Amino acid sequence: MTPLDPDPLGVYPDLEPDAGSTAWSRGIGPAWLAIAAGAMVPGLGHLLLGRARRAALLFAPLLLVAFGAVVVVLATPDRADLVGDLLTPDVLTALAALVVALAVYRLVVLAATVVLAARTRPTDAAGRTVRVVLAGALGVIVVAPHVVAGAILLDTRDTIVEVFAPPDLGPGDLGIDPGAGGALIPPVEPDPTDPPAGSPSVAAGTASPTPTPSPEPTATPGPSWAADGRLDVLLIGADAGPGRWSLRTDTMILLSVDIATGRAAMFGFPRNLYGAPLPKESAGAVPGGRFPGLLNAIYVYANSHPDQFPGGQYRGFRAIGGTIQKLAGVRLDGIAVVNLNGFVRLVDAVGGVTIDIPEPLYDARYPLEDGSGVVAISFRAGRQHLNGHRALMYARSRHADSDYGRMGRQQAVLLALRSRLKPCNLIAKVPTLLKIARDDAWTSFGVRDLPGLLRLAARVDAKRVRTLMFAPPTYPAFVTDAEIRQIHAVVRGIFPVRAPEPTQAPPPNLPADPMDPTPSPTDEPDPCA
Repeated sequence: MTPLDPDPLGVYPDLEPDAGSTAWSRGIGPAWLAIAAGAMVPGLGHLLLGRARRAALLFAPLLLVAFGAVVVVLATPDRADLVGDLLTPDVLTALAALVVALAVYRLVVLAATVVLAARTRPTDAAGRTVRVVLAGALGVIVVAPHVVAGAILLDTRDTIVEVFAPPDLGPGDLGIDPGAGGALIPPVEPDPTDPPAGSPSVAAGTASPTPTPSPEPTATPGPSWAADGRLDVLLIGADAGPGRWSLRTDTMILLSVDIATGRAAMFGFPRNLYGAPLPKESAGAVPGGRFPGLLNAIYVYANSHPDQFPGGQYRGFRAIGGTIQKLAGVRLDGIAVVNLNGFVRLVDAVGGVTIDIPEPLYDARYPLEDGSGVVAISFRAGRQHLNGHRALMYARSRHADSDYGRMGRQQAVLLALRSRLKPCNLIAKVPTLLKIARDDAWTSFGVRDLPGLLRLAARVDAKRVRTLMFAPPTYPAFVTDAEIRQIHAVVRGIFPVRAPEPTQAPPPNLPADPMDPTPSPTDEPDPCA
């Protein structure tokens, strides 16, 4: 081998052109054009240099990958199904490996194109130097998007694992089998006042039962949270003041979704509700099993009494989850926690939210999120677009009206945010969203629940979500057994079977037609339309 040997790798022992005497077999265009074409599309450079058969062989792997992607998309017409299947750790790892393999393959093809150009388009030393520099620059351009894509895929995988499986959470810490999404949820003990499973529920103050749907049998095993026909998730907003991460659970909303229809409802539980029943496993911690303080103080109390509240470092959330189960009369399938600072970042990441504010709001003593002081804030009535900080101010202010008014504002903001969470809005912001999720959110659901949750979420219409609050005057601040039974009736009866001839009024505080709710005032044009 000499320093000027144009085929140092020995990859082209046969330099005879392909059969035929056409222009293509002799090569088309200058060598630099072939090198650039080979970098952009594997095999195209060989075609320009007169090697059609080799060009076809080099292009075949890329064609197979594209064909496989098309087959997968066509075989999974439901986008939610496709996204759910892709967003699993094993698939994301495989995709990252494929991206790296394609980068290596394209670099090898680029190098082979440079070698072939040297044999078929000889040049002097200066020309060879120019070709090497061009190939190096093109190599960087080729590899860069693969590096970025691979990093995003791996970051997505790691974030999903962290958010859907807290690192220190395990069956040993909680003393129960975590199951699918139930790691933080205490077991539900039978309630002697409840009707037998499958029987109609009875609303307080009514003489006849309201029929409730029975879960339809499924042909194939599904997630455990779909067994009873509905998904019930406790959404917790942890106040984001300094040193208070996860210490003040001021937002507690039960999100219920009917599996069969995609109908959804949000039930707001006031932070200043008194007399909440603790779960059986920790009821002995307070006299009578009723927590004497505010509902949002249970987290701190549970963490201060580790000998009476199971759950390891997550005992506070487990205690709140068990209490909401007792209040609502349904088994929670999971808990989702968001730091309110993360909420600000999320709203900003999706471009803000549009809300129809029903009446002016003014708060002269709104506490800043960083704890640096208080400021005066005001909102005019009417439809307006809010950034993250303004949306948090609107949802978090507690001096303008009352805690109950604040609950309604929180639900309105959540619905407005849900309407912005569309794939076309989020694709370009994946890195930002991943960082927000990793820093400020986690859930008790497992990674294997993600595909099913995404499929169900895609069927929920944010414009038609029921919003209810268990607040005065219908429900007193201190709840008794009678109010709790009433809450049970409302929560369990939110998705009743539509009877041809109704024989009774709906449960208390339940809209007259829960199957056809009035569109939410947060309606805004579909950003994906």
